[in-house]
Amino acid sequence: MITHNQPTGFGPPVVHQTNRFWFTFAVLLPSLQLLIVPTVELLASETAGIARAIADGAGEIVRQTPPAKTGPVYVFEENHLSSRAQVQIATMLTRLHKRYGLQIIGLQGSVQAHKPLLAKTFVPGRDPAARQDALRRMLANGEISGAKYVGALNPGIEIAGLERREEYDISISPSGGVSPSFTAIIAISETLLSKAKLNEFVQLVQAKKIDAAIELLKDGHPWLREQFESKSDDNLQDQLRRQQTILKKANDLKVDLPKKVKKGMQQTLRFYQVADLRSETMTANMAILARRQAGAPTAMIIDAVHTDHVMKSLGTAGVQAVLLRPQNLLQSTNSSGFNDFENKVKVLCANHSEGSFGSILNKALSDAKPNRDWEPLLGIGDLSQQSIGSLEYVTSAVAQAARTGLCIPIDLPDDLGNLLGGVSIDPKSFSQDDYDVIFCVFVEQPGKTRQRMWVRTGTVIVKPEPGMEASNSDSKEADMTKLVAADNEPPRKQPVDPAAQKNSGNGEPREIDSSPKGTGAEPRGIASILLADAQTRYKAFTSREEARSCPRISSP
Repeated sequence: MITHNQPTGFGPPVVHQTNRFWFTFAVLLPSLQLLIVPTVELLASETAGIARAIADGAGEIVRQTPPAKTGPVYVFEENHLSSRAQVQIATMLTRLHKRYGLQIIGLQGSVQAHKPLLAKTFVPGRDPAARQDALRRMLANGEISGAKYVGALNPGIEIAGLERREEYDISISPSGGVSPSFTAIIAISETLLSKAKLNEFVQLVQAKKIDAAIELLKDGHPWLREQFESKSDDNLQDQLRRQQTILKKANDLKVDLPKKVKKGMQQTLRFYQVADLRSETMTANMAILARRQAGAPTAMIIDAVHTDHVMKSLGTAGVQAVLLRPQNLLQSTNSSGFNDFENKVKVLCANHSEGSFGSILNKALSDAKPNRDWEPLLGIGDLSQQSIGSLEYVTSAVAQAARTGLCIPIDLPDDLGNLLGGVSIDPKSFSQDDYDVIFCVFVEQPGKTRQRMWVRTGTVIVKPEPGMEASNSDSKEADMTKLVAADNEPPRKQPVDPAAQKNSGNGEPREIDSSPKGTGAEPRGIASILLADAQTRYKAFTSREEARSCPRISSP
């Protein structure tokens, strides 16, 4: 208690000795409050600053959850159909790892397990420059995701699955045909449009003028326009409502939909309902990973349709999160991008352009059945992914060995004789044309005919223009330049391993060993430095004659 020695209350107060501390605290409290910044607010500001730094020229910040003590979690929207978006995600993840110590990536499409996914051992090889070159080419061609690329090249990163198998296994595989909901809309339009309009629609379809046919439907009735102009990237709740709206409209107009269409739409509804449950599952598992990191940044990769649910749930769970979107999230949502993704679901190569390995291998593997035991655009453990990874690696290793003046094939790395995915090389097939090398490779997979291909490979010296990594040029080449710049950034000091410090014997802190495990990688040598600007190019053929007649690939 504070008492006064004058009845009038004038003069300095007399403070009892036992309450002196509390009096001092009360007097100083207003000043202290001005000096103390709430921790969660500071963390939120720092999180936004980091997000801006890693997104520079590669993505944009969409929104943040309210300030919280757990986190931060950097949530990246992805689109399986956009290879450019995958490159941009890889750039942002690499910056987050190199600058701010990212160590954990939670991944949609991969099932939760006791151990992280084996990204570190994907495309194993003793030549780090050739391995990196091969992985970059696979990323640019859409064979692997940005998350897998970063996990494969940075041993300090672990990738964790976020899904439950019983939820993930419920799916609608892309078939390339007309969706049930589209068929239902066409059936409903027969009731909403006049007979003259319907005849015009049929004529346009028969003439293969599909865009004009769709415009005719949109102009014919407001409800039809609303259906066709709805966004394809809406959240899961919107997707659910859209399916339900179509079914209700058919019921109200007494449109008798074919049984196959009804079944397809019910399956679609079930898929979206379970997908919404997946959002909750992924959020819960990601929150656990974030709490284990004790304030260090973590990353989460999710499809855009899960975004709203996941961000709301993270906020409710008391997790600080920021949502980032790659610049070209929707860049390849066209028939070509869909076909590439469908190839991957069918366990084929995404890149099937002329002269690629996929242009030959896809014909041999086209009878393979769809497989969802692996993550689309991740492919860990999938045999065809192992095959294409080995082919890309051996191609880079051979081309770069020729560029550095090694004797082919005598000086080639020993590991080229023991490749994954049934890939082997014919050591007697090698011939050189300046820096170009021609050789034969075999791919042998269970139940398939042994496939022989002839490869002509070489290197092109590419020196990016100064400042191009900061360029806003809208091209995949500019995207890759930014990724290379991020890869070349020096990593931050590795965190101290408490277990290593405890067991070191002398009490001195010991940094975590971040050298690659299981990849056979060695430190960068002179050859790797000389090849910093050399990019591998190749063309695959079915005969030696075709490879020999192909124009020289390598630059002088």
